[in-house]
Amino acid sequence: MRICRAIVLTYLAAIMLCSAIVAPPAFSAEATSGGPSTSAEPGPEPEPEPEPMPGRRAMMGGNPSTPGVAPAFGRTRALDDNSWEYLLVGAPAAVALAEVEIERARGHILRGDELSALGLSQRAVDLDNRITLAAMRKRLAQRGIAVALDRNSILSPAASGRSYAPELVGAPSTGGCRLTRPVRIGLIDGPVDTANQALGAVRVISRSVLDPSDEPADPDHATGLVSLIAATGGAAEVAGLAVGAKLYSAIAFSRDGDRDGMRLDHFARALDWLIAEDVDIVNMSITGPKNRVMTKLLSQADAQGAILIAATGNEGRSQVAFPAADPHVIAITAIDARRKLFRSANTGAEVDFAAPGVDLLVVGEAGNGYRSGTSYAAAIASAVVAHEISKGNRQRDDIVAALRQNAEELGAAGRDNRFGWGLLRLSGC
Repeated sequence: MRICRAIVLTYLAAIMLCSAIVAPPAFSAEATSGGPSTSAEPGPEPEPEPEPMPGRRAMMGGNPSTPGVAPAFGRTRALDDNSWEYLLVGAPAAVALAEVEIERARGHILRGDELSALGLSQRAVDLDNRITLAAMRKRLAQRGIAVALDRNSILSPAASGRSYAPELVGAPSTGGCRLTRPVRIGLIDGPVDTANQALGAVRVISRSVLDPSDEPADPDHATGLVSLIAATGGAAEVAGLAVGAKLYSAIAFSRDGDRDGMRLDHFARALDWLIAEDVDIVNMSITGPKNRVMTKLLSQADAQGAILIAATGNEGRSQVAFPAADPHVIAITAIDARRKLFRSANTGAEVDFAAPGVDLLVVGEAGNGYRSGTSYAAAIASAVVAHEISKGNRQRDDIVAALRQNAEELGAAGRDNRFGWGLLRLSGC
């Protein structure tokens, strides 16, 4: 009997030992790490999230050239990696509260700027894969913290010139339409080749908002925009439509390999500087995705009285790109010499007006050349708007009303998704 009892006890002990070996852990890996669940707190709306990556802190100090390894704290990412960095913007007091919540969620504040002219603070944020963007937004909203949080998007030039543009908008065929009084026009773009002889008489004030380690973009794009706005003509054969304008060039595009791009936080710095310089017009020949932070920035700039003009984009989609799609912005599409829509132009309900933007003769770093894109149409629109401002029209609604009255209808009666209210025309050049 004792032998049987010993055998049974030995068998039961073996079963218990095996159960202990194969039993699952009491806590999930996420719970053990201390991070909040990304599925327990659904966001207010579905939106794609970046692919999971190892925790950022665990990756600090890794080889920056290794694929998938994030830059160390305080450094910035390459233009082709926009999967993990976010931008937080709001009133300084609200941003300070949001920083605390982000750190409680195990996220990190990478760097920041005070956008004093816009009355805002901005912070670059790494959520470290601890919480989704939607869940973080919901958490901030539940605590009554009114800020904008979105991806630190990468913006691109809205470009891919014949001298037909002046005649098409109602200027003398020789161009050189001079403003009755100076108007300040800001450009958020790359550097301008101010040493170019063709721009010798154009007043350009430049400021870089790039980080010290950034390489400025190629000057060809911005130089072409400036020539369409304010070049004096003559030997250059390119005459701007707002001669006498004072240009403020915010250098926000940087070079990464063979690509030019602009981070959203650089855009914010550029916009803040232009508002501080009290520009009348902000030309944005750039395109990017819809973004809540950008919406907040544009709303603040509009409230400061700046007239915002942007290109609809060249992706050939039935959706206008940002920032042109924002309601505070005048969205410009491109047409050719026959008044036909640029084949790559985006369309949509947000299109406001059309301007010449196909095969335009512009000044470039290597000499004159022909360029196409809604970028260049936006520059011509900025010149047309400058004439309205020089007449005393200062409010966006008044300017849009005057532009509508002078516009040449191109599509269906009234406003349509391809040409908006029609071709912009100068009055009294």
